[in-house]
Amino acid sequence: MNEKLIEALRRWTGTLAGFEAIQREEAARAEQLLMPRKALFITGIRRAGKSYLAKMLSKNSAVFVNGEDPLIKNATPQELFESIIHIGEQSKPKLVFVDEAQNIGDFQTLARNLLDYFNVPIIVTGSSSAIVTREISSLLSGRYLPLELFPLSFRDYLHFRGIGDPSLLAEEKLDSYLESFMEYGSFPEVALNMERANDLLLSYFSTIVVKDVKERYNVREGQKLEMFARILAENPSTLLSIRRIGRNIGISAATAEKFAAYFEEVYFITLIPKCSPKTYEPIKSMKKLYLSDTGFHALFYAGRGEKKARVMENTVAIGLFRRYGRNNIFYQSTPDGYEVDFLVREKNQITQMIQVAYDVEDEKTMKRELRALDRAAGLFKSASLLVITRNKEGIERLEGREIRFVKLWKWLLQG
Repeated sequence: MNEKLIEALRRWTGTLAGFEAIQREEAARAEQLLMPRKALFITGIRRAGKSYLAKMLSKNSAVFVNGEDPLIKNATPQELFESIIHIGEQSKPKLVFVDEAQNIGDFQTLARNLLDYFNVPIIVTGSSSAIVTREISSLLSGRYLPLELFPLSFRDYLHFRGIGDPSLLAEEKLDSYLESFMEYGSFPEVALNMERANDLLLSYFSTIVVKDVKERYNVREGQKLEMFARILAENPSTLLSIRRIGRNIGISAATAEKFAAYFEEVYFITLIPKCSPKTYEPIKSMKKLYLSDTGFHALFYAGRGEKKARVMENTVAIGLFRRYGRNNIFYQSTPDGYEVDFLVREKNQITQMIQVAYDVEDEKTMKRELRALDRAAGLFKSASLLVITRNKEGIERLEGREIRFVKLWKWLLQG
């Protein structure tokens, strides 16, 4: 028996005692997914609060396996399994929590063995989508449930900032919080420490680039990897040519594609495709880039002009990913050059077409957004039409179709 490993597990398990948490909207859903002999896989970008949520669910009665502890991540799967059993037989846990599982060798087999041995739920967290693979589907067929965790929703962000009931705030005050939400993003630690927001975001960025990508994927061109990440952060809500970025920083098209895949795998970005009007499936075309947290944009964007509009669109994108899942969000461009920001797929149907407009008080902007919806409406006739704005709400009609306008803060709080 590895006594040092057992002591490490005891030490981490002891940190759960007396854990106090600010409630999050996802907690209720996650709790519903906890079942004996089932594994709940919580994934998402680093620092989104996966460990925090798992600790909330542990309720001081779990074995805590911290995959970032050198003793734990360097143990053999059998050593780790036997040590967890040793701790479990003494403490009789109601749950086993494996944190940052991608750092643990053969964690898939470990998860299966834990499910076979303990008649309790297992929570597995990770900062890489690679932890939910075909191998997991095969090893744990019918025995695991996935849950992607994002940074805070606007409602939870207000809660973390000390606002219990948003309906009690004046709209001007809500707007002020919304500006901060979009400018600095909504990582939980940032929301609790606004005076240190930039320092925290720089730290997260460095960790994602170096630890989550460079070290994990053995990338040798570290400087160019960081340049690549900065360009992504500077350009949210845009149709971006990954190969062109590669040419600009002096790497091959194949390397650029790999870099983009790495950053998508660690949840730094999401690339959404264009949608086929016939099959409602993705079609091969240039993809549109969104950041998993808008705070990264403010770190590196040196310009003005379109910044707020792009960040607002990215904010809506995150809200849609949270509500409907990344795989169900698309964009659409018409043959005559108009673009609809988002299409939402539900049950294999496009149910919503959404435009995001920072300022529709400008007549030119208003006409452009409505014309894009009008052109695309013929392709998806059953979809509802929505324009999300900063300053307008109500209903208008265009060519017999109803178009609803809603303010961003209201739309975010509805989700």
